[in-house]
Amino acid sequence: MFKSRLFMNLKGISSAFVPRFIFQKNLDKIFNEILKYKDFELEHIATRVNYYNKIKSHFSIENNKVNKIGKLPFKNTSYAYDAYEISKYFKDSFLWNKKFSDVNYIFSNPTICKSRPIKESSNNILLNLDKNRHFVFIKDPLKFKEKKI
Repeated sequence: MFKSRLFMNLKGISSAFVPRFIFQKNLDKIFNEILKYKDFELEHIATRVNYYNKIKSHFSIENNKVNKIGKLPFKNTSYAYDAYEISKYFKDSFLWNKKFSDVNYIFSNPTICKSRPIKESSNNILLNLDKNRHFVFIKDPLKFKEKKI
């Protein structure tokens, strides 16, 4: 576990040294490549986006807890690194509400988070956060056939 946490921190901190404008310059190119996809692939992408983001209309951010999207906080680091991996493609001046923890309630304003309640929660916009924790595998000494059913 220590090695994976150390590697995650080194990778996250080193990614902050790459100037963001390099990624921001490539965003139009990425979107143009996506537009070359076939209709069924675009439909699949739209389905996934609609799952993660249930907001269907324009909105404005009116919360006093907004942050600039380009700011890399060094607390809740695994969440921050995963959010930074995506946010680096967008202008540093963009604002967002974010809550880097497990939530089981509905936000009053659109907010980026890693979870939401099962009931309809249109303001909780999901982002794949804490990938490091979810991809640490335990070495199991037993083979599958040796396990009891």
